[in-house]
Amino acid sequence: MSSSVVHPRFDSSAPPALHLHVREYAHALTALCPPGTRLLVHEYMDRSQLWRLRAAAYMSTITWTLGSYTCLSIALFGKRSEESLLGVAFLGHTRYSLRVCSEYNWELHPDLSEALYAYTPIPDAAGLKKHVRITNTAPVFVKENLRLMRFGLLPSWSKEPKVKFATHNARLDTIEEKATWRTPFKRNHCLVPMGSFLEPIYTGEYAGNIVGFKTKNDEPLVAAGIYDTWINKDTGEVIDSFAIITHDPPKYVADIGHDRCPLFLKKSVYKEWLELSPDESGTFKAFLEGNQALPEFKVEISRELKNKKATMVK
Repeated sequence: MSSSVVHPRFDSSAPPALHLHVREYAHALTALCPPGTRLLVHEYMDRSQLWRLRAAAYMSTITWTLGSYTCLSIALFGKRSEESLLGVAFLGHTRYSLRVCSEYNWELHPDLSEALYAYTPIPDAAGLKKHVRITNTAPVFVKENLRLMRFGLLPSWSKEPKVKFATHNARLDTIEEKATWRTPFKRNHCLVPMGSFLEPIYTGEYAGNIVGFKTKNDEPLVAAGIYDTWINKDTGEVIDSFAIITHDPPKYVADIGHDRCPLFLKKSVYKEWLELSPDESGTFKAFLEGNQALPEFKVEISRELKNKKATMVK
């Protein structure tokens, strides 16, 4: 029997914290399963149980169950099913979750000075790497200014200068529900200038590679973002950091293998996004959805995934 993937329907009533990207995890884990592996839908399990049973897993013949709440549940033949199942799902989520826009190349296109402000170039920007990864420093636009910030939002309320969860992307559909994003989304808007963004691809023609997306006519890409400022109470150290807002992708990006994409804005609303009043925060999601730019992209292979054979899914 050949391996197959069951794609359960997303239940909008599920707790936001459990909204995992089931389809992407299914494809990634399928590639790790030996022939004959069965994947099926099973009952819901609380995600907190994954920590307790993490060590129980080992890779063998796997039954991967997907809960009705789009939460990874669990089972592995050969050991007690509950422990084995939870362990495999947890390890799969940790190791093979797909990072949407965790890498991009920044670019300050000349057209931006016309669409935004007559910004003052930042001397330190000249020495920055163009290729940005999580925790790297990159230029972003805030109201009437261009600033250098760290990629990956560090909430102002964090007790430490780092967080234990991913904060580089903020999903638009849940951005008002999560403490990390709620205040920055209401008060701290920024624009993230890009020349291209990179994504790992696990299916189709480009499977097994990290590819770069850029516009066909090489026009600038400007993504909507949010930022926050963290201050060390003991030393006074200040860290400005940002996250890129993501949303449904253009068809071209979806067809190549990703169900999310940075939310790029139309040129006509760049300044408006930066200048929106917190008093209007109830309209921000509608504003972004109504002004999302859907550029035509071209794609090129940047590099192979480190474990290409294990990650390719046809």
